This record gives sequence, C-alpha cells and structure tokens, in this order.
Amino acid sequence: MALMYLEANAKIQKFQQFIYLTNQQSTVQQINKISYFCTMLKTSVTNREIWRIAYPIMLGNLAQTVITFTDTAFLGHLGTIELSASMMAGLFYYVFTTLAMGFAVGIQIFIARRYGEGNLKQIGVVFQHGALFVMLLGLLLLSLLFFFSDGLMNIIIESENIYVASMKYLDIRRFGIVFVVFNFLFRSFYVGISNTKVITYSTLLMAVVNIFFDWGLIFGNCGLPEMGIGGAALASLLAELTAFCFFWVYTFFTIPHEEYGMFRWHKLQPALMGNILKVAFPCMIQRLFSFGAWFAFFILIEKMERWARRLLGCHRWFVVPI
Repeated sequence: MALMYLEANAKIQKFQQFIYLTNQQSTVQQINKISYFCTMLKTSVTNREIWRIAYPIMLGNLAQTVITFTDTAFLGHLGTIELSASMMAGLFYYVFTTLAMGFAVGIQIFIARRYGEGNLKQIGVVFQHGALFVMLLGLLLLSLLFFFSDGLMNIIIESENIYVASMKYLDIRRFGIVFVVFNFLFRSFYVGISNTKVITYSTLLMAVVNIFFDWGLIFGNCGLPEMGIGGAALASLLAELTAFCFFWVYTFFTIPHEEYGMFRWHKLQPALMGNILKVAFPCMIQRLFSFGAWFAFFILIEKMERWARRLLGCHRWFVVPI
C-alpha cells in the first residue's frame, strides 16, 4: 500500500508537469513529449521511501499491544492473579476494538482515493462521515462493555479471584473505547494522505504516558495513589486519551482546513455512508472473527493450570501482532 501511494503521487506530479509543457509547444513537440511522458510513468520507488511510509503504520498497529504489554510487565511484580486478570481483561477489551479497526480500513480506502484524485475537499466529507459513525460505534461498544462485561467475564473466568481483579481492571479501562475508535479513524486519515509519521508520534506518546502512569499508579510512586491493577487500567485509559487529544490538536494546527474541508459541517450523504459501510463491514467482521478466535483460545488456556496461563500470557505478545 505504501508503494502504491508513492507511485500515484509521483505519476500525478509528472502528469501535471507534462500538461504544462505540452500546452506551450507545437504538435510535433507535443508528440515527442507524449512519448517522453509514457517513459516517465515507469517510476521506481526505493526501499527507503517504502519504509518511510510503512514503518509508522506497523508501529501504529501495535499501539494497543504495546499498552497491554506494558501493563503486563508492571503487573507481573504484583502477583499471578493480577497478571492473569490483566491478560484476560485486556484481550476481552481488545476484541471490541477490532470493529473500529476494521471500519478504519474502509475509511482509509475512501480517503486515499480522494487524495489520489486530488479532490482534497472531499476528504473532509469522508472524515466527517467516519467521525459520526465511530462516535456512535464507540458509544455502542461502551454500552456493551458497561452492561454485559460483568456477566460475560463471569462465564469466561472460573477463578473467583481472577474474575474480581479482571472486573476491577475493566471497570476503568472500558471508558477508553470511546477514544480508541477515534484514534483508529485518525490513523486511517493520515495513512490515506501518506503522512504516516504522525502515527509514530502518537504511538510513542501513548507508550511514554502509559509507562509513567503504570509506574506511578500501580505502585504509588510520584505522590500518586497506589491502585494496583486498577492503576494499570487508568494508565491505559490516560494513554488512549492523550493520543486522542494529540490527534485532534495536531490535525487542527497542521492540516489546511479550507483545502481539506476539515473542521466544518458538511451535508450528510446517506449514499456515501452506505458505500463506506459496504467496503468496511467485511473488514470489521474479518478482524472480529480473526482476533475472536485467539480470544477463544486463551479462554481455554485460562481453564488450565496457573503456570500455563503465565507462560502463554507472555507468549501471546509475540504471536498476536503477527
């Protein structure tokens, strides 16, 4: 995908140069320029340019994994119950985020298409429709987590101690789902316009905030309250909120509002929303089922011996991102 963006931008620039030159020359010269332009279309992209766009996308896809891995690293110093509870609660929470991740793929396709066409003002229209949908999706997912997580976790987890610790984690962490869905939307926006370095900034910022507040809130350092596993959940929530605020502020001050049609109300287009959902819905289902299968696997692991849960809790961080 990164290669496609680079080639499209290079061809657009060369086409614009070609039009300018041919309009000022004779017919014979124009024919020669046409042959030259056909040769110019055979562009080449270096590995460095591909990695410049691709590695922030890879890093951004690991954002939620980095947060949960950090929680696990700190909670491992508290005990096996907290470690197992954070593993199960983190997976449960992550399953819900996959729907927003899948929808972001659909939005990204439409934004990239408008960007490639040079129809930049329509990017704001697509973004607005995406923002409205993820807002409703975030509220729906928050409602599901608020009303049904208690009963579902009680069915999934057999150990009473792990169940209580898991709910202590989820009772705080679930509010972050509203910010996560918007973070996925912003990532799709910046991937679509080939400005992926922003994703690197947001991911690193999330990691730093999460590590600091994990250290402070879990153990009561820097004058912060000692909250144990609840502190890990609050640290993750603050990290997601920080990334959400960063995306809004960065976008407001760096993206030209008039040129991209951002930060203004556009007339709702049901046909556009239907087309977006037509593209995004299969991705949403695919992400849900692909990660849901992993979650089902770890539900079975939870019913095994305690040492097996700890071993596979560490092993999953090397498998799930792949």
